[in-house]
Formats: sequence, C-alpha cells, structure tokens
Amino acid sequence: RLARSDNGDLPPVSFPLAPYRSIKATNISGTDIRNMETQVLSPKRRTVVQTLIQTGESAGRLRASLPSPPFSTTPQGLLLALGEDATGLTWQQLTLGQSSAANTPPHRADRLLLSHVNGELKSALQTNQLFLVITGAGIMSQCASIPYSLTAVRQRQLALQITDPDVNAKLAAMVPTQWPDLASLRADLAARFTPEQLENVFDTVRNALGDFSLFVADWEFDLSPWRWVNYNTLLLFKFCNKKLSQLVDDTEQWADADRFNSSADGTRQRIQAIFAAATERVAAGDGDLSYFVNTVMESESWNGVLALNAQVPLTGLPPQLEGLAAGIDVSRFQAHHIGISVTPIATGQSTWTSHPSSVFGLIDYEDSEHLSGNAPYDFKVLSLKVAIANSGIVSFSSKIELLINQLFEEPATQYSSSSGNNLLLYGVYQKSGNSGSYLFTTADHTTYGITSQILDAVGIRAASFVTASGGKADAENSTTRTTFALNGTIGFLQQPQFDLLSYGAATPNQGNGNVEGLAYSGLTIDMTFDPATPQYRQFTFNAQPLLPDANASQVRAQSLAAHFPMKLTALIQGTGDVTPDKMAYMPVDSPLNGIAMTAPWFGLQYELDLGSAGALAAKIDFPAGLLLAW
Repeated sequence: RLARSDNGDLPPVSFPLAPYRSIKATNISGTDIRNMETQVLSPKRRTVVQTLIQTGESAGRLRASLPSPPFSTTPQGLLLALGEDATGLTWQQLTLGQSSAANTPPHRADRLLLSHVNGELKSALQTNQLFLVITGAGIMSQCASIPYSLTAVRQRQLALQITDPDVNAKLAAMVPTQWPDLASLRADLAARFTPEQLENVFDTVRNALGDFSLFVADWEFDLSPWRWVNYNTLLLFKFCNKKLSQLVDDTEQWADADRFNSSADGTRQRIQAIFAAATERVAAGDGDLSYFVNTVMESESWNGVLALNAQVPLTGLPPQLEGLAAGIDVSRFQAHHIGISVTPIATGQSTWTSHPSSVFGLIDYEDSEHLSGNAPYDFKVLSLKVAIANSGIVSFSSKIELLINQLFEEPATQYSSSSGNNLLLYGVYQKSGNSGSYLFTTADHTTYGITSQILDAVGIRAASFVTASGGKADAENSTTRTTFALNGTIGFLQQPQFDLLSYGAATPNQGNGNVEGLAYSGLTIDMTFDPATPQYRQFTFNAQPLLPDANASQVRAQSLAAHFPMKLTALIQGTGDVTPDKMAYMPVDSPLNGIAMTAPWFGLQYELDLGSAGALAAKIDFPAGLLLAW
C-alpha cells in the first residue's frame, strides 16, 4: 500500500522488488545483480510507480501537507520550491544551478530555473538512481517552463528578424522586461499585440527571449531549450553510482529515453562521438579535457548536471573581451561542455536559498583560415580556449588577427609573412588575487611596406588589443569600442630635391630587418560595432593619439631635421574639413612642389624657437610652428 487518502485506499498495484541478500549462486556475480536491478527491474518499477502517481494525482487521492517553509530538495539535492493546488503539492520552482550576482548582467535571471515541473521530468527527478538525457525542446516545454527576458540587445536582434514595424515599436517600448514563465510571456504579448501579430511573431520572440543561462567568471552559457537545435545541445542529469561512459552506451538505463529524445540511438551516437574525440585529445596531451575524461566520464562518483555543445552568446563575453565578438563565427561558437557539480543550499526558518554553483567547463573554438581580401582592415578570432574549474578560469589562450591592407591611407604589404597581411596577436589571462585580466599582444616585430611617394615602411614593434567597456552594468550599450594600439617606427622616403621628412634609412627598407625612422607609440586602428550585430563593424585609422619620440628616432644625415633647430611635437591627421590654413599655418616655399591639403592628410608638426627680442626688450620668446604635411 503506497498511500492513503480521505477518499480511501489506492487500488493494489504490484511492481518488481527483488531480494538479493540471500543469493548464494556461484555463477551470479555482484555485477550481474547490479545490472539486473539497474537495467531491468528499476526502469520497470519507475514506470509503474509513475503511472500510479499520475493516476492518484488526477483523482485527487495523493495528498501531502505543504511544509513550512514551502521548500524541499529532490533526491539529487536540487532546491525545490513547493506549491499546492487542488491535486496536491506542486513543484513550483526547481533550481538546477546558481550564478553569482557579480557575474549576472542586469535584467537577467541569476539561476537555471525550471518552473511548474510536471510529468515525465518530475517523475524522473523523483528517483534516487537517475540518468536522464534530454535533447527535445518540445518535451521540456511540456514538463516545465523557463524564465524569459527582453533586454535592449535582444530587442535590436529581434528587429532584424521581425518585419512588422508596429511589433518592433511595441517590443522596444517593453525594454527591459522579465517574465517568470512562458504563460506570463504569452499573456503579456497577447495584451499588446493583435491576434494576427501574436500568431506571426510569438515563436520568434519566445526563441529569442528564453532566459536559461549560467554566468560563470563573466562568461555566459546559454542553455535555453529553444536554441538547442542550433548547436546540437544535449542536457544530461547523472545522479547514480555508475560511470557516465557506461550509462551512455546503454539507452535502457536512461530515464524515458524515447520520450526525451526524438531518437535515443541517435543521441547515444552523438554523445559517444563527443566522448571518443575527448578521449583521443587527452591521449594526445590536451590537459584541458583531462578532468572531463578522467572524472566526469570515467568516475562512478561524479554526479551532476552536464550540458554538451552549449551555446556561448557573443553578447555574453567578459567585458574585457566584448570586442572579440566581431571576429567570431556565431554558428560555431559554443562550449564543448559546461557542468554543475554541486549547488549549495542554505536552509532557514522562512526560506531556503541556493548559493553559487561549483561549475566546470571548456570553450574550444578554432577557425584557423587566415583573412584575405582587399578591404583596408578586417578582424578575425582564429582560436579561443577557456577552461573553467570550481567556477574560475584555470587556463585561457587565444589568437586573433587584424588584416591591414592600408596605413596612412596608402596600400600596405607585410614583408616576410606566412599569414598574409595579417597582424597576429596572442591572448593570455593574468590572475591577480580574486580577479584577473585578459591581455592581447604581438609576439614579433612586423614590417609593412608602403606603396607611396612619401612613406617607405611602417614597423610595428608591439601591438595590443583593448576593449573599452563599462562592465556588466554597461552591457546594454549600443556600441562596442575596441582599439588596436600600435608602437613602432615609421620610415619616410628620402626626397631627391630636399629631404624634408628626414626620418628613415638612406635606402628603402624592402623588408630588410627593422624599420629605421620616426619612433612612435599610440597609433591606433579603432573598431566599433553594435553588439546586437557584431558582423557589421567599422574600422578607423587614427593617428591623432600618436606620440612621436624624436630621441629614439633615426634621422638621415643630410636631412632638414638634422640641420635645422626644431622640435618635433606631434604627427597630425587631417580629417573632415580641417586644413593647415584653418590651423593658422601659412604656406612656405621649398624645392618641393606643394599642393593644397584636403582630407585625408597627415603632417609632422614642429616647434621652432626663434629666440627673443634682445637684451633691451622684455623677456619675450618668439615661438613658431612648422607643419610638414602630405
């Protein structure tokens, strides 16, 4: 007899329950007995008991008192918020994982939260020996709901998919809004849209606004079921004393395998392929996968929630790395795995709360083909690898490239390059105390020859990549701003009539070692884009912040700078309608043929000291400026 109610006893129901203690047969091992229990009897018993529970609930005969406070845990140790209706106790909210408040952006859920859990999912989570694999968004939506969130970035992304301007205007007016479940989202949209509009856009809006993410070390891992199909995401629950690799091999040990997967055998093969590839990589020396293979896959004692092929949204990168979004192929950017080992629970007299989960994971992105083409500039992320353990970054490496076909508005060609015209930068993570920073710098000196009558070559001794960000609080900003800051040397060609620009070698560089000439720092190539559409980026060559260093520069012996008392103060970039005339400069005669300057133009600005008015006059200096522009 399983339960008793005010309406009388439940009807007698039998299910398999075998005694094992007195078995003495010599040809039956402990392994045989465990397999008999887990593979044959337990699945059958679970099916019978679930049918009985559903029958009792629908008849209103299974009743239990709502505890105070109304919280509990599942057999797996997951936090459960309970409710009550006419049928009895209900699972109002189930917490699968908890993000830290510091990592969670504004207007986003800080928990992996399922609400209104019912049906087969509820049944599966009531067993104490559970292995569950879910790949179907449909069955998930039938058995539970997730929260939804409309942010400014998501609204701008939706505006690219929805053609109805009235719908887009209404969505824009709703930013920011959060809904606890799908029913709330639908009810709110139904109150704002016409029935035809709701019919046309609801699936699109639902798929975009699902808020089922885990935020770890400033990285977002999006587990919304509505986006699983785009990344072949698989969600696994393992809470039993058996190796994950063995459980995967036998779909008979999966909870309702055919219900939660359109093809249990196909899902099994996908997981096996992921496991086989990971095992092969560990054997080849990839230490970032060793925990996944040796502990998660092969240890009977590991239990937790595991997602394979989880989406990593480009809007969910750490603030210091937001600029990388412009160079990543979104269709290929995902986590190899993200797992939750434990989510601590604090119990109290009035409420129970979850604390940040212990999370591990790996992002391993590679797109190694170098950029080419005729655009002045382009950007790409060639590789990015992030390993997470105990909810922190344990290793990070990345390789990015900036395609440079133009410098100072002149065609540029990289000398002695195996990567085309691309400037390569390498990323590392430096940890300091409880925080860390991401740094991208070049490893080698790079020289670009310039097709020009003025410039010979530009040497880049060092370069860095920096994203200007206000952090998570600035996540909804409509523009991401990044900078490639360059330091090096500019070599000017010697003019046959008059060596006016002075800085450089006596003969053209032509790729022969480091560039001689004007030492500089702070030259930048800036990249901006809307985080909602990172593929549409704009590049700007910016010489305004450039700082020349005359003391570290090489001047040709017979040049103007070598024989004239003047001090180099700046390199100027003329943009818009700015001309030397408007800067109060007057033209002077020289052996070179001069022309009127129109943007874009550049110039070396000098300060001349013309002395004073003499001993009998007041102490007044006569400074003057000289601009050598091209």
